[in-house]
Amino acid sequence: MRQRFGDANVRVADVPGGEGETSRGILLFPDDPSRRAYLYFQDAQQLRGLSLVRVMDPGSHWRLDNGIGIGTPLSTLVAMNGKPIRFSGFDWDYGGGISDWNGGRLEPAGDQPQRPIVRLTHGEAPPRSYPMGDAVFSSDDPQYPHLGDVVSVGEIGMSFPGEDDL
Repeated sequence: MRQRFGDANVRVADVPGGEGETSRGILLFPDDPSRRAYLYFQDAQQLRGLSLVRVMDPGSHWRLDNGIGIGTPLSTLVAMNGKPIRFSGFDWDYGGGISDWNGGRLEPAGDQPQRPIVRLTHGEAPPRSYPMGDAVFSSDDPQYPHLGDVVSVGEIGMSFPGEDDL
């Protein structure tokens, strides 16, 4: 990695996980939020077996191959997908995770071992304008008529399953 990205752009560090935990990983471009990426490994001590790449900084220039990036509005995701999107409610550690593309155009191919990750955020939207809690909601929920305008992509990534995940 250092050879490819340069010594100053690769830092071994604790990377954030769920529920406030961290694990040993790599920060790419640690001092540049527009290019920063968090790398996780199957073997965190030896930094072997890349398992996950996450991007979550506002203003990041990273994009998935389909063009989705940080800040993409939910309304744009739904239009790109062609069908409603199901996701977990907000304001808990796993909130905003997309659980179902409903067979739309953004649905990952079943034969693809790596999996794109898209997590939504409500940013500074007022409470009650978005669903909260450990439950699954749909982008077309009539209880939240402005959801497409107040929710956007807050994290993108790519998961690379290892032997233990298959």
